[in-house]
Amino acid sequence: MIYRNKWEKNNKNNDSSIKLIKLHGSTNWLIAHTSFDINNGNIILTNDNPEMFYAYEYTKDPYSCYRGRYLGGYQDYSYGYYPPNIPDVELKVPPDHLVGRMMLKTPFTPVGISNESGFVSMPLIIPPIKHKKYSFFGSLFPSLWEYAMQSIINSDTILILGYSFPKTDVKTNELFTSSFLKRNSIPNIIIVNPFPELIYNKFIYDFGIPKKNINVFKDYINEEYDLNRIL
Repeated sequence: MIYRNKWEKNNKNNDSSIKLIKLHGSTNWLIAHTSFDINNGNIILTNDNPEMFYAYEYTKDPYSCYRGRYLGGYQDYSYGYYPPNIPDVELKVPPDHLVGRMMLKTPFTPVGISNESGFVSMPLIIPPIKHKKYSFFGSLFPSLWEYAMQSIINSDTILILGYSFPKTDVKTNELFTSSFLKRNSIPNIIIVNPFPELIYNKFIYDFGIPKKNINVFKDYINEEYDLNRIL
């Protein structure tokens, strides 16, 4: 379901020619809030289907959220203070466990202006930490990474805009290595970065791309950047 001033089913078939694959999720993707099993340190998802998630687009009216602490004035695809509660969530509780909630009242906590119906949600996003837990959400993230791999395998030209391939992003480096090994041809690589030297060397020495297939533009990227000048 998608929140467009209210929860509604996503029946829109938007077959855009541009596919945006959010490999780490998104702040406007929502899932039921997780619980934590302190007995063995395992994360337990409180919704019955971790692959089913919700999305927030916009609101005109206050929505239901945790403690009713809605704040307005935000642009579309962002929300204030707490994301909207999601409906129709089936709790998934291990045997011999109880679900509880503890709230502390302090004079500094804001007073809610909306209601609390529905189930408390949180953004479905994997933050940029060293050990990223993609497996917590079923096959959702593996399927996104597989889609990205097939896109790299089938692309004639690959643009690297601003991304610098840090050593800590092991999964992305593995993605490109695995994708290039499965290709039947060598793609053309376009790198746009103010400091492109390390990226250029990575594509040559780590990924095995010949120098003649790489074009480098030592530029910054912003919303007014004209991609036609490099294509």
